[in-house]
Amino acid sequence: MFYLWGALQDYSENPSLRWRLYDRYLMRQVWAPTSLLNGQVLESYRQKINQFRPRIIYAYPTPLTLFCEYLRDSGREFHRPQSVICTAEPLLAAQRKVIEEVLRCPVFEHYGSRDFGMIAAECEAHQGLHVNPAAAFVEFIPVQGAEEEGLHEILVTDLLNYGMPLIRYRINDCAMLGPERCPCGMGFPLIQPIAGRTTDNFLLPSGDVVPGISLTNRVIQVCPGIKKIQVIQEALCDFRVRYVRGDGFAQEDLNHLREKLNVYFGDSVKWSFEHTAEIPREKSGKTRLCISRVSNSSPMSSQNFK
Repeated sequence: MFYLWGALQDYSENPSLRWRLYDRYLMRQVWAPTSLLNGQVLESYRQKINQFRPRIIYAYPTPLTLFCEYLRDSGREFHRPQSVICTAEPLLAAQRKVIEEVLRCPVFEHYGSRDFGMIAAECEAHQGLHVNPAAAFVEFIPVQGAEEEGLHEILVTDLLNYGMPLIRYRINDCAMLGPERCPCGMGFPLIQPIAGRTTDNFLLPSGDVVPGISLTNRVIQVCPGIKKIQVIQEALCDFRVRYVRGDGFAQEDLNHLREKLNVYFGDSVKWSFEHTAEIPREKSGKTRLCISRVSNSSPMSSQNFK
């Protein structure tokens, strides 16, 4: 399995020889970080999948779409897996189309979280995601005022965590209910693809791209005194961070956040911070964590990698 991944806690950026051997030959997995993407990085990933020849690519949809566009536009040979599993953010129809056309294999959407594990997953019928009733009890609460009728907020009760179960946990994602029956014959209930947190890509002055989804684990969750964050790119070098204070908030939280952002964005951009009481959902029911007014005309920016 080839992981195109952004959650740093799942792998080591500088693994020892023993750990590399463990990943490669025992677990049969290879990790490809998504914190910063450019032509050089994507070319190294092309060479890596050619050498590793994975059966499955497990990835965030946005970085995988960028990778597929690079593979398509580079004109170079690349290995094609048997299937792709997308998770961690909503899989858009345009992204699925690009991935399937380039890799020529089926794409499956997986919905889960670190709190509960797998909550729902797509079967070969591609009619929605089957809820996993053995792992979680899922409730659907109608979202009032949503622009799409029938949108429901998801509440999850953990059925497997006996140490500290989460009961009716608001996971901050939304979904439409699916049909009662699936052509695959599985009796598990169906929901439509998740309308969850959405993120844009950030284009840097150097031409490099930082996928917004890669910030969720590396940056957004590292400041305990900050309850919610929204990162907005107003211009190529100007960024604004809207934040909601949490319990125990201190100025040091903002200083730490600025330091973490500089690690991934460098010193070529400027940051401003804006305190707000709440970061509301949009009319679609989604919460946008990362917004770019520079490169959001398309979720992909393959031209930057040529």
